[in-house]
Amino acid sequence: MKKLPPLACALGLLLPASGGPLHAAVPNPYKQPDKSVSASGQFVVYCENVHMRLSVASYCEEAKAGIQDFIGQTDNVQRATWKIPIVVNLQRPEAVEPNAPLSRVTISNIEGGGRRIELDVTLRGDLARIHFQQQIVHCILLEMEYRDKGELKPPIIDPPEWLVEGLCAFLGSRTAEIDTDIYKTLLANGDLPTLKDFLSQATPGMNETTLRLYQAYAFGFVQLLQGLQNGPTQIAQYIHDLPLGSDSPSDDLLKHFPALGGSPENLEKWWTLSMARLASSDRYKSLSIEETDQKLAAALKFKIPTDKTGKTTKDFTVEDYKDFIKNPQAQPVISEAIGNLKYLATQCNPLFRPILGEYIMVLTELQDRKAGPVGEQLKEASKYRELVLKRMDQIADYLNWFEATQTADRSHTFDDYLRSTQEFSNEVPKRTDAISQYLNSIEVQMQ
Repeated sequence: MKKLPPLACALGLLLPASGGPLHAAVPNPYKQPDKSVSASGQFVVYCENVHMRLSVASYCEEAKAGIQDFIGQTDNVQRATWKIPIVVNLQRPEAVEPNAPLSRVTISNIEGGGRRIELDVTLRGDLARIHFQQQIVHCILLEMEYRDKGELKPPIIDPPEWLVEGLCAFLGSRTAEIDTDIYKTLLANGDLPTLKDFLSQATPGMNETTLRLYQAYAFGFVQLLQGLQNGPTQIAQYIHDLPLGSDSPSDDLLKHFPALGGSPENLEKWWTLSMARLASSDRYKSLSIEETDQKLAAALKFKIPTDKTGKTTKDFTVEDYKDFIKNPQAQPVISEAIGNLKYLATQCNPLFRPILGEYIMVLTELQDRKAGPVGEQLKEASKYRELVLKRMDQIADYLNWFEATQTADRSHTFDDYLRSTQEFSNEVPKRTDAISQYLNSIEVQMQ
């Protein structure tokens, strides 16, 4: 992510936006003479400082692209889809009322039809209190909510704070790594909040320590939702439907994410178990290609009961799906296998994530007793799996050859091998005449 100039960087440290009330558009009391428009045309930034304008416009585009990546909108058409412009006003203190909030997000109708979202930021006092990144994410999500809705009517439904904070944490660390130590500590001390309490928390008024904990929960939570089957698509639909929902936060999640268990009780269990799994994973070390493949092979083998008592079982692999798909006792076994694959996805080598996703999709279809295109899916997954293993072997062989023969500064790993090879190559062929054989036998006896 590109670095912003010093003032813009300071803006990235601010308080989350509290959505302002719906109001008719009014002329800006501080008529700024200069503006910059972002590459997509969606963001219009007003500020006297040209470097800050350009940096903020660029950052807004990067933040939007990061969110689109997170929810699976990688297609160029999807990336270009926006209908509500976002205006960012970076204003001097003397241009606004003395008691005006440091920042405010509003969405309003504009004359002639359409609407726009505005972010007003007063450059006054401690810039670390503005939380500019949270404000921009708030605006982007608000546009996704209302881009295809009808007439604006209060109340305006702001995106939930856990989603804003979770996406901000993701944007701040585009590697999507999670610091597991905090979850280990919370679980060990029994301080992990219930999901119901977490979803109802508000960040205004939190001290720094409490806010950091909340942000850690939010980051873990959005990552867990993204990792569900069809998670990115379901997150996008959840954002789209926010203005339509009147359910409690838990009910709204259950409606949009079927994998969460279907009931508040199961949702709480999923939350606790998922956090425990995050705590047990090592964010610094992923499994090697070979280790991942071995664990995947083990996860795709099942023992399924073959009689009503469940005492007699038979070993199957996923390729044997035709032999067990009609067996009702296979369903809980398949469900457990899906859970194991999702857990493996948190530890696997990154190259294997698409493969795991494909196998999870296959098992989900088998769990629903839908064979459909499973055969072709298995062939494609197996083909890609073999390709990854083959390519990695080829890369390893090439690197070994290159280090042994081409590099100027060698690690000396192959010195013994090269020395032996050279000695073998320089060895004088043994003579086979009678005198030479006699001298050779005397040499052996003298040693």
